[in-house]
Amino acid sequence: MKPIAILNNGSIRRMPKGFYQACGGDLDVMLSAASQRPLADFVHIDVEGGAALPDAGDLSGVILTGSAAMVTDRHPWAEAEAAWVRRQRGHLPMLGVCFGHQLLTHALGGVVDWTPSGPEYGTIDISLTDPARGDPLFLGVPAVFKAQSAHSQIATVLPADAQLLAVNATGIQAARFDEQIWGLQFHPEFTAPMILGLFEAYRSTYTERGFDVDGLIAAVRDTSLARGIIATFAALCRRGGKP
Repeated sequence: MKPIAILNNGSIRRMPKGFYQACGGDLDVMLSAASQRPLADFVHIDVEGGAALPDAGDLSGVILTGSAAMVTDRHPWAEAEAAWVRRQRGHLPMLGVCFGHQLLTHALGGVVDWTPSGPEYGTIDISLTDPARGDPLFLGVPAVFKAQSAHSQIATVLPADAQLLAVNATGIQAARFDEQIWGLQFHPEFTAPMILGLFEAYRSTYTERGFDVDGLIAAVRDTSLARGIIATFAALCRRGGKP
């Protein structure tokens, strides 16, 4: 099988050591574990760090990761990735996570802005829309499920041809942009220990921003159902993006 590319938009290696340790490695390690597939099934590309974007013909799929960067900052590397998405649309399955979901929204004609209700961190409840019940990425996922979240921006308007798949009180949480392209605002790759590691690593920063860090920590729950979405996407890639 051709590998799945991980377009790393925010390397965990460049974040605080405690968070990196809680994650057990960078996003290639995290996504490999979530997908239940070996690292050899992936190619890790540090886009934020300046690595060249891949040739889609060498891949079975691509995952666009989260980032501490903001889509609205229009970083040159992010705009180059958005242009790559437009060129490769229709050629291979894509999954955007958090910043990656927002970048897909921006690349394909939607709108990304600051989350109206403010940043969203920790374990959250997400509700599927009716169209998601038959979507191959969400097969077996209940109508309401828990996931980990860490974002300050959100897709506020989806592209005209996109389908809304999941929401919560904050807004859009998942979308399908076409037959082979999905976006998730939440972080299915994060486990409870990982989000706890994030809170501890950035405790002082979050406290200064007015967050009740201890309250967020107390509310953290297991999110293995959400984590399974990564494995489902990897299986779709093996089948050429087909259910």
